[in-house]
Amino acid sequence: MTVAFLGNQVASELHRKFLKPQGFRKYGATFVREREGFIETYNIQGSPWNSGAEPWEFYVNVVVRFPDIAPLRGVKLTPTYVHASGRSNSILPGTPLSFKVTEDSVSQVAESLWRIIVQMSENLPSIIQVAYRRARSGYYSFLPVPDTWEKFEL
Repeated sequence: MTVAFLGNQVASELHRKFLKPQGFRKYGATFVREREGFIETYNIQGSPWNSGAEPWEFYVNVVVRFPDIAPLRGVKLTPTYVHASGRSNSILPGTPLSFKVTEDSVSQVAESLWRIIVQMSENLPSIIQVAYRRARSGYYSFLPVPDTWEKFEL
C-alpha cells in the first residue's frame, strides 16, 4: 500500500478547516478562489520520486488566470487554462521547494500550508501585474515574472 492517500488527507483537512471558510472551492487536491481581476489556484502535486513509504513528498503549485483575457494561443477554453504559474518557493521566498507529510503530521502540515497560502495570496496582486500585461498580448508567464521579462515591452 502506498502513502499517496496522505496527500488527500492534507488536501481535505486544509480545505475543510482553512480554505473553504475563505471562499475556496476544492477539486481533488486543487483549491480555487475568484478575486477581483483574477482567479487564484493552489494545487498539491505529489513528487514523482515518492517510494510508497512515509513521508509522502509534494509540491504546491500556484496558478493565476485572468477571466477578462481569453486563453493563450493554442489553449482550449477550459476551467483549467492558465495565464501564469509558479511554485510556492518562487512566490514566497524562504518557503521550501517541497513538503513532506506522515500519517502523524497531517494536521500540522495542513495548518502550515494554510499559513503559506495566506501569505502567497496576499503577495499575488503585487506580482501579477506584469503577467497580466503579458497575458493580454497572448504570452504565458512564470511567477514571479523574471526581471528580464519585465523590461521587455510587448
